[in-house]
Amino acid sequence: MCRIYNNNKNNNMKAIPSTSIDYERSTQTNTLGYQAAVLRSLRAANVKFLRYAILDSFNTVRSKTVPIDHALRILKRGDDPFANPVSIAEVCYAGLPPSADVPVEGAGLTAKNVLALRPDFATLRVLPYSPSTAMIMCTSHDQRTGELSPLCNRGLLEKAMQRGRDELGVEFTVGAELEFQLYRLGSDGDELLP
Repeated sequence: MCRIYNNNKNNNMKAIPSTSIDYERSTQTNTLGYQAAVLRSLRAANVKFLRYAILDSFNTVRSKTVPIDHALRILKRGDDPFANPVSIAEVCYAGLPPSADVPVEGAGLTAKNVLALRPDFATLRVLPYSPSTAMIMCTSHDQRTGELSPLCNRGLLEKAMQRGRDELGVEFTVGAELEFQLYRLGSDGDELLP
């Protein structure tokens, strides 16, 4: 699925993936078909890289970049290129301030705990300032268990909104700007909990 539109000076048509792709509800067969369509549409639009992005506790975008051709090679093998395609150290969420490359003292976060990034296809965008790159926002999950990380702002917000839908029957339109976050130590004294 894609929508075609003209946004360049040479009047060339570009195929841009539709944001209506619902990755989570697709069957495996359909998922691989959607992924192939997304990746091929991006490649047809001369996108060469896909950034998997998160927003950390300091309101800083952190991302990892994967070449589109690499993802297409994975897909060609019959594997899912979006099943934990990239990971990020837990310390990048709440332990690295935007002004330094050293962990915040006392954060209790290290690089040994790794979180898998799962893309939200509704956020897929070609970057206007870098047309050879697309970005997709992600949720972060424990790499061993697959559970949503308690440090994942995006995932925590989605859980709260789902609870509101389920328990109260309300829908939300949210535009959030993080000013600060509160954490508490877990029972073992090592884990940070929201």
